[in-house]
Amino acid sequence: MAKVNVLMPVYNGEKYLEEAIKSILDQTFIDFKFIIIDDGSIDKSVEIIKSFIDSRIELHKNDENLKLIATLNKGLDLCNAEYIVRMDADDISLPERIEKQVLFMDKNPNVVCSGSWFINFDTKQFKEINYETKDSEIRIRQLYQIQIAHPTAIWRNETIKKNKLKFNFDYAHCEDYEFWIRMGTYGNLANIPEVLVKKREHFENVNNQYGCIQEKSCTRVKINEFGRIGVIASETQVELYARMADSDFTLNTIEIEELGIFLNQLFHANRKTGYVNHKAFDLYLSQKWFHLIYSSNITWKNKNRLIKLNQQWSRNFSLYSKVKMFIKGLNNK
Repeated sequence: MAKVNVLMPVYNGEKYLEEAIKSILDQTFIDFKFIIIDDGSIDKSVEIIKSFIDSRIELHKNDENLKLIATLNKGLDLCNAEYIVRMDADDISLPERIEKQVLFMDKNPNVVCSGSWFINFDTKQFKEINYETKDSEIRIRQLYQIQIAHPTAIWRNETIKKNKLKFNFDYAHCEDYEFWIRMGTYGNLANIPEVLVKKREHFENVNNQYGCIQEKSCTRVKINEFGRIGVIASETQVELYARMADSDFTLNTIEIEELGIFLNQLFHANRKTGYVNHKAFDLYLSQKWFHLIYSSNITWKNKNRLIKLNQQWSRNFSLYSKVKMFIKGLNNK
């Protein structure tokens, strides 16, 4: 039995499929079974897959288009290796990707799911995306956005089988975000601080085709995460938190006040539940709060009043950092 299963769903992927398959077959790590599931393609996808003569390829075909979540869950049932590596039919894995990810997982048995940094690219530009690498930081950032890119992921199959984990149909187009968070309840999450995948951006991407549905699903994922901390969040609070995390300085005084109340709830709730590392979380909230207030277009009187609103956080925020944020706020004027 192979040490790794590479799982790749395909639906009408003829445009980029050959390059994606080749990038896996050319890996420096060779002990894998490449499980490709064609999800009822009506283009030349199956023909392209069959053109590769390699015993590591295992082709499965759905009789009809089951969509991504059902196909991924079928793939999880087919996988029997120690690790499952995800691959998309339009992306490119760099030659040492699997070797480095397997070595990392072998050395870190407490990690149940990890990814890597990656490059977003299209016909015009390349952009390197560097997600957080440590479990505590990933959990903090997951309150705002996904922190493991799906086509960079490697999973510990024992965790999936033992806990009967599946992708959830209730989180369409955000199923990976919700899946990583559930996996994180059984162990640590991580990212290798190195680009191992080139992720292709084009119109057919999920976020381009189903952005509205994806946004609603992701909002529910975030509400669930705040609930695990111990706070029942509204969609408005989730939006305000995201705007703060994204350094959106256009929030007005009323919005900042509402956000401040919400952050205070998170601060106290997390001290009780310990869902997120409280020292790292307190520091993160402090930095974002000070930066937001001193960079927003509100009066100095309101700035000082709002800073006092949540003074408790400043215990983990040095005077040097406060002065730095203060100066940064001045420079934004």
